[in-house]
Amino acid sequence: MSTRGPAANVKLKRAYEPPAPKDDSRILIDRLRARGISKKEAAPDQWMKDIAPSTELGPARWEEFRRRYAKEILCNARAG
Repeated sequence: MSTRGPAANVKLKRAYEPPAPKDDSRILIDRLRARGISKKEAAPDQWMKDIAPSTELGPARWEEFRRRYAKEILCNARAG
């Protein structure tokens, strides 16, 4: 997994932030939809639950989280 930041053409936003006119595709990467916001309000073009971190990971320790999440993604890609 790369240690660089997100690509220049990718902007990370919270699901609670409303869509902006300059937004292109909006992809929600989370297992659960944010509380208090409907799917219509979040307006994702895609909802990619399968690549979101499992609830067992929990980002309490960032380096451990990154390592385990990268492993999950690789295992899921091989299985799918």
